[in-house]
Amino acid sequence: MGAGPVKRSLLDKVLGRTPTSGLTKVRNGSEIVYELHGIDADPVEQAFIHALEKRFPEPWAATRALISYLDSGVMDVKLRGYERDGNPEPTWRAEVLFSSRGGQTRVAAMAAAHWFSMWCRRGRDGAVFCESAITFDAHGPMNVYDELFVPLGRFGYGRLMTAECAAIEDEDEDTPWSWCQSVEIDPSMEEAMTIAHLDHHAVRDAIESLPYGVCLCQWCSPKFDTSSVEWLFGK
Repeated sequence: MGAGPVKRSLLDKVLGRTPTSGLTKVRNGSEIVYELHGIDADPVEQAFIHALEKRFPEPWAATRALISYLDSGVMDVKLRGYERDGNPEPTWRAEVLFSSRGGQTRVAAMAAAHWFSMWCRRGRDGAVFCESAITFDAHGPMNVYDELFVPLGRFGYGRLMTAECAAIEDEDEDTPWSWCQSVEIDPSMEEAMTIAHLDHHAVRDAIESLPYGVCLCQWCSPKFDTSSVEWLFGK
């Protein structure tokens, strides 16, 4: 397959390089990996954003923030084929990547991947990617379908995390381990929240009181009363 110039990304411009289309072949142990370069992610990105706008005619503030992130060119699409020794035909799959911008928008990338996974599982306009590996930056495939998120108003979505807390000893019997809940917020949003003089103790208490093991994003919990947490983050 011949190679030719393709649309330059921001990274290409910074590094002064010209990307090319074509097929590369790299051996990785017992596996050969093929990659088709020069795939234009714009049609997929715009179709995905359109699907979200259609699904959320009255988007929450957090949803608007996440769609704004998506609309800034953070998606990349790769087509890779994997061939193992003894099998002459590679297995092809599309891989979708969301940029975390050096870790500054890590949670936004995970939430976007979470929604893309949901879109795929609908089996409609996103059906072509139903067998995709959903990734963000160089962290590899992840089970984003099962991640949990909470709306944080204009600051977008936070990632809910649960962990076992130390048991309180009881004189009569052992007290079962209790569960604590916290939230992961993008560094870029933490800075904005500090500037806004938000009460981080109130935020922690509000997150702790939310239901455990439930994703509270607008896709998973469209009837969730966002006022229970969004009052913390202002208009």
